[in-house]
Amino acid sequence: MQKIHILFIDAGLSIESLKPIFSVKVQATIFDFRERLRQAFNKEGQLARDMLSLLSAGELLTAELIGQFLAEDFKLIRDDIVLLGYPRTVEQFQGLLELLEKEAIELATIYHIKQDNFDQFIELYLSDGKKKEWGVKYNEETREKMTEIFLDKQRQILEIKKISAPIKWSVLEVDVNGNLNWEELKT
Repeated sequence: MQKIHILFIDAGLSIESLKPIFSVKVQATIFDFRERLRQAFNKEGQLARDMLSLLSAGELLTAELIGQFLAEDFKLIRDDIVLLGYPRTVEQFQGLLELLEKEAIELATIYHIKQDNFDQFIELYLSDGKKKEWGVKYNEETREKMTEIFLDKQRQILEIKKISAPIKWSVLEVDVNGNLNWEELKT
């Protein structure tokens, strides 16, 4: 039976640097939702047209369309999957669970790569090169906006965690320099 893992990565962490390492450690194919969605828009077919039509009208994609999109793409992957960038809400998580049950795919583990000191991370981020100029110019606004994004993502993850029992969660902390203790990763 094919397994799927969900990967949540805290706001501000480099997704691109973590994807290849994580794929090897978990021994699964990374399914980056945003990347796959962009690729889908370039394909011919009714599903792509339906999705583009909604987005062009300023609407959000429906759970049904996202489910069709995921089901089609999951069938193309023979390995286990690490789903990145989806779900973002409790409703999307519940829809994903229904899809996985229908497609006979096991939800094995939910991983959360978590920033261990967000305040220190912001300080380091805003002291880097061009960001330093930007940080000085928009200092308080930048901090507030970054904190708002971070806290919103944390809230969403916590809401999903509350309803996800008995699914196994594995939380890995990343230090301010982006170092991750891979020994903590339980597969």
